[in-house]
Amino acid sequence: PAVGAALDSQPAWSDIPFIVLTAGTSRSRTTAEEQRFDRLGNVVLLSRPLQRDDIVRAARSALKARQRQFEARARIEELREQEARLQRSERKFHAIANSVDQMIWSARADGYHDYYNDRWYEFTGVPAGSTDGEQWNGLFHPEDQERACSRWQSSLENGTLYEIEYRLRHRSGHYRWVLGKAQPVRDGTGRITRWYGSCTDIHEQVQIR
Repeated sequence: PAVGAALDSQPAWSDIPFIVLTAGTSRSRTTAEEQRFDRLGNVVLLSRPLQRDDIVRAARSALKARQRQFEARARIEELREQEARLQRSERKFHAIANSVDQMIWSARADGYHDYYNDRWYEFTGVPAGSTDGEQWNGLFHPEDQERACSRWQSSLENGTLYEIEYRLRHRSGHYRWVLGKAQPVRDGTGRITRWYGSCTDIHEQVQIR
């Protein structure tokens, strides 16, 4: 019962190894014996008579397998903690981004836009998620789309700051001049991991130039 309880309480990463010494006879095992072996799961059967080295090798193999299970558990816990930290960081970023008056967005290293703050949706009036990926370019004035896309691709390829003025469609249906900026975030090796950008309504300033 104690062994069965231990097996039942194992977490998903665990698989307790067993070494079972058998009588070494050629008789067939009973159904009950087979069920007990099946219940153990990770079991190695050693038949008597046996050499000392046989037990040593079996024990070392079992211990090594068990060690790898604990290493896997540690890695799983590490990944879970990293994911939890990332989620906390993202929630904090979203709270900050939604507290400012500017339109804020972010993109993956490959340029895929995956976040816009509330100000973006309030300005454009489009449904949440409808401008993810490359759909953002469809909100630009037709005369500005190619130029904006080309400038963005150049920044992605060269890792340079993104800055451009373009006309963005307002929820009213009219186009307003906006200043778009973005800069990359790099890891310790210099590899770009994300892009963070902003859009600022400069329509009145442009009109008086």
